[in-house]
Amino acid sequence: MSLNTPAAGQSAPVNNPEAVAYRERDALYNYSTGVVDVPQGYKYRQYRIFGFTLPWYASPKIQLGMVAFVCFLCPGMFNALNGMGGGGLKDTKLVNDMNTALYSTFAFVGFFGGTFVNRLGVKLTLAFGGIGYGIYTISILLHTHYGNDVRAFNIVAGVLLGVCAAMLWTAQGTIMISYPHEHQKGHYFAWFWSIFNMGAVIGSLIPLGGNINTENNEDVSDGTYIGFIVLMFFGAALALILCNANDIIRRDGSYVILMKNPTWQSEFYGLYETIRYEPFVIFLFPMFFSSNWFYVYQQNVVNGAYFSTRTKALNSLLYWLAQIAAAAIWGFLLDLEYLRRSVRAKIALIVLFVMTFVVWGGGYVHQRTYTRETAQAQDFDTDWRDDGYVGPMFLYIFYGFYDAAWQATVYWFMGALSNSGRRCANYIGFYKGIQSAGAAISNNLDARKVSFEAQFISNWVLLAASLIIASPVIFLKIRDHVGLEQDLEGTDETMADIAPHIVANSGHAGDNFEMELDEFDVILCTSPLRIMPDVASLLTPRLPIRSRCLAFRCATTREMMIFSADDPAELMDLWYWEKLFRKKKMKASNFLLSLLPLTAAATSIPQPRSVSALEPATSAECCPFTYKPTCTKNLERVYHIKLFYNRKQGITPEQFSAYWANNHTKTAGDFHLRFGVYKYSQYHSTPELRDLLRVPGGAPVLEFDGAAEFWVPTMETFQAMGSDPFYRDVITTDENNFIDHSSMRMIVGFDYIMVDNQNAVTEHGRTFQ
Repeated sequence: MSLNTPAAGQSAPVNNPEAVAYRERDALYNYSTGVVDVPQGYKYRQYRIFGFTLPWYASPKIQLGMVAFVCFLCPGMFNALNGMGGGGLKDTKLVNDMNTALYSTFAFVGFFGGTFVNRLGVKLTLAFGGIGYGIYTISILLHTHYGNDVRAFNIVAGVLLGVCAAMLWTAQGTIMISYPHEHQKGHYFAWFWSIFNMGAVIGSLIPLGGNINTENNEDVSDGTYIGFIVLMFFGAALALILCNANDIIRRDGSYVILMKNPTWQSEFYGLYETIRYEPFVIFLFPMFFSSNWFYVYQQNVVNGAYFSTRTKALNSLLYWLAQIAAAAIWGFLLDLEYLRRSVRAKIALIVLFVMTFVVWGGGYVHQRTYTRETAQAQDFDTDWRDDGYVGPMFLYIFYGFYDAAWQATVYWFMGALSNSGRRCANYIGFYKGIQSAGAAISNNLDARKVSFEAQFISNWVLLAASLIIASPVIFLKIRDHVGLEQDLEGTDETMADIAPHIVANSGHAGDNFEMELDEFDVILCTSPLRIMPDVASLLTPRLPIRSRCLAFRCATTREMMIFSADDPAELMDLWYWEKLFRKKKMKASNFLLSLLPLTAAATSIPQPRSVSALEPATSAECCPFTYKPTCTKNLERVYHIKLFYNRKQGITPEQFSAYWANNHTKTAGDFHLRFGVYKYSQYHSTPELRDLLRVPGGAPVLEFDGAAEFWVPTMETFQAMGSDPFYRDVITTDENNFIDHSSMRMIVGFDYIMVDNQNAVTEHGRTFQ
């Protein structure tokens, strides 16, 4: 991005290919209070309760919590109902037929679910999605009274729920994996999955209480269905008070990556773009397919066929409690900061593979004890009072634990591939669509009375094989960080649209200022360089200005630490600084922060004064350090382009260098800034210098008088520079005064720095294999 980024509310430079538009809504960091200044209104108002400051309403945490409660009331109750086997009916055939219609429709609509979410917004999509659950349950209640007379309505209700569920789950998944930052995605899954499954837990208490004295396998009572229906419709209404994604502001002031002006055409094309961006996601499709396949076996074959009515309700309760515990454990482990994300992904895959054989190996032992034929006997139902209940009970609990671990891993894998809300919506659409195709087939197989043994084997083989097929994605494509430029690909948003617009200011937070480390996400200074006294702060992972230096100075020892950072999305992540402070046993409140912008082109660079020459912290004087430009680009993919030139015939090497450095630089300097060039450098070579390389047996020497070097975020940036009228009419004309254009040669590549500023570089954002 350009170093002269416009202030909040100003227009972006029209020729900047990345800066299409700036939002008028600004999230500003206020140094005097240590908080982000957000737009006015109820969505961004904060309240303190018992000394704790709540997030604003339009924050990721609050919104995900509300979505979790919507799912708590809609699919959570649906899970509780179906967890009893057959939707609470003794004969599971009707519900199997309804679910076949449901998941067949879900598979088709879900594949395009991301398109609807991106076009309609998460609020309307969730509200519409919740309605189908209530209608589905109404149809089952009517069946208990009118039998096959309402069969057509039952199937239509299944189809309607397929459409509604596709909408709801795609919107939910988009929020869960695109709202949080990269280091929070496992925690957000754990939080959501726990609240969501509390719905199934509480829903399981309804049939348990209503059928506590029913020791045989019978249909559940009308009151059970009515309770479910009321809660489901309330959940649909709750979705209407959510905020849409374009209103969400994270704590650091950054926005969710979306399309500002989505159309149906752009969103359907976005499906293709998602596959083109990361074709390896296809290797995750078998995991998607199997992620709901096992529900039919677990709920109908294990719980529905093997246990009495009240024991089914108890098992369902334990099953969903196990999911809550697994979500909390698995979500925490997936975000474990002591391991790099790529390492965590590999470990998660391996552990899940081992669990597949341990849990389903136990299931194999249990399945050998009964068949479909023996389960249909009049006296075949196991009650919690029976001696053989404990073993199958624990197996069903482990099935629930395994399910949550599987779902958490799949969601986390998708979140690791992208942070873009638009792309994540399409990933979730693929996931839910393919998942539902598997569920439709699984329900149909059970409706066709396929043997219990065959259903068990299909589950075990499919789960194990899908993990093996997914391994190339996990081992080759999941990186420690996804760059912001990659997330913005395929959208019409820019860094300026999603980044916080920060007030360039300095101030004093007060003598007694003290905050925990994670209370700070953003601080930015683009005006005269200043040290912010007594302010413990961190940089946001999403900054609009690149190439800068962090200077932390200890308030007690005056020690200064300098960290160069050309990729704020990698080096400046919150977890990085937390780990750094812990490693050095430092507290954030002991540090002062200053930002030193990169000098754009450069001629003379003042040398920094010694640390001891710094002014006292309380004076907030201009920082005496001037950061020397560096080409250390190890933490992001920055394109490094070199253009080699020879001087125009008739001028000397001295005239060539003098004109290029003194005259042409004045003409072209602002042009490079306007296009967001990270760095522009002139490389001057004279015949005398080239002669120094000529040694016997040495390699041939390139006979160029100079080279212009550019570091740009995308190749589109460089191409846009070449097609700009100012370049064609002004810069090229001026180049004719000293350059022989026919001699020009170009090369492009990525920097891989090994030594920088006399220090060995060990952290690299890429590997070459």
